[in-house]
Amino acid sequence: MYEIAYTLWRNNKKYFSFLFITVFIADCIFGILIISSIETSASKISFLNVGQGDAELITFGSGVVMLIDAGPPNGMVLDALSRVLPIGNRSIDLLFVSHPESDHMGGIQSLLNTYRIGAVVYSGRDGASELWKLTKKIIEEKNIQIISIGSGDRIKTGDSIINTLSPNLSLLNKKETNESSLVLEFIEKGTRSLFVGDSGKMAEANIIRTINGTVDILKVGHHGSKFSSLDQFLHVTKPDVAVIEVGKNSYGHPTQEVLSRLSSIDANIFRTDRDGTVTVELLGDGKINVYKEK
Repeated sequence: MYEIAYTLWRNNKKYFSFLFITVFIADCIFGILIISSIETSASKISFLNVGQGDAELITFGSGVVMLIDAGPPNGMVLDALSRVLPIGNRSIDLLFVSHPESDHMGGIQSLLNTYRIGAVVYSGRDGASELWKLTKKIIEEKNIQIISIGSGDRIKTGDSIINTLSPNLSLLNKKETNESSLVLEFIEKGTRSLFVGDSGKMAEANIIRTINGTVDILKVGHHGSKFSSLDQFLHVTKPDVAVIEVGKNSYGHPTQEVLSRLSSIDANIFRTDRDGTVTVELLGDGKINVYKEK
C-alpha cells in the first residue's frame, strides 16, 4: 500500500484557464494525474510493435504506468503490453491520445475491457470518425476522467517532468488533424525524450520555437512520412536515438527521405517492423540502454 499524489499545473493562461490540482489517493485508487513516490528501479520507455500505428509505454521506477496512444484496432496493443508489463499488471495510470485517428486510438476499446485506466488525456480536439465517437462514449460511461491539455501544460511526478509543447490554439484549429497532435517532452534522469504523434511541418515549426535544447530519444513523426521529420526540425532536436513505429502499409512508410535525414544527423534508427518492440532503459546522467525484441 502506498500513497499517490497527482499534480497538474497549466502555465499558458491564454490557452487554458489556470488549474492546480493535487489529489491524495491510497492503495492504487486512481486520481487525476501523476505520482510522488520513491523510485525503486530504472524507468523504461517501450515503443510497442502494434503494426502500422503508434503506442508508447512509459513505466516509471515507482511502478506508475503511462501509455501514449494505443495503436490501430487490430488487437496488437494487448499482446505488446503483455510482453513488457509484469504479469498481473492490469492498470494504466494515464492514457494519452495524441490525436483521434484510428492508427493511434483504435486499440483503446480493447484496453478498456482489459485494463483499469486512471484518466484519459488528449488535446481537446475531437475526431469525426464513428470509432472515436464510440470510444469516447465508452470512456465516459465507465466514468473515466477525460482531461484536455495543450501547449504550456506540465505534468510532474517526483523528479520527472512531462511538458506539453503542442498544440497551441492555432494548431488545434487547423483542418489537418495531424498538425494538432499532442506533443510531449519527457525529461527524467538527465534524458530528454520527445513524442510527436503525426506532427507535420507546421507543428514541427512550433516545437522548434518551444523546445529548449536537443533531445536524446525521438519518436519519429507520422511513421516516417516524408512530410514529417524535416531537416530544420532534426537539426534542432538532433536525437541520438530515433524510433519509427511502423508496420505493413501502402504509404511507403518509412520513406527514404526521412531515413536519409535521420542518417545525416547520425541518429541511431530503430523500426518496430524490423526490430519489434524497442525498449529504452533510463539509467541516469543521460545514460540509456536500448533493447530490441527481434
